[in-house]
Amino acid sequence: DRLLAFDGSLQQGTLFLGAQGGVMGMVRGQVTGQGLFTTTLKGHGAVAVMAHGGVIELPITPGRSVHVDPQAYVAHYGEVR
Repeated sequence: DRLLAFDGSLQQGTLFLGAQGGVMGMVRGQVTGQGLFTTTLKGHGAVAVMAHGGVIELPITPGRSVHVDPQAYVAHYGEVR
């Protein structure tokens, strides 16, 4: 529900999040309202996303962990694990 629009040149996909954390991850996704799937976009182009409140950009560098509340997460670019 946060993805508003994106360029037609981008490839859209769906990622199953239930595999991250096994059965407990699946249960947590349903109970918290996070859902079990998320939309992925690949390629170069513009994307419009919706966010409530202030948005903070956090730089991610190798060797530095960043933990974000799933309900507060908006989006990322590049590969993040």
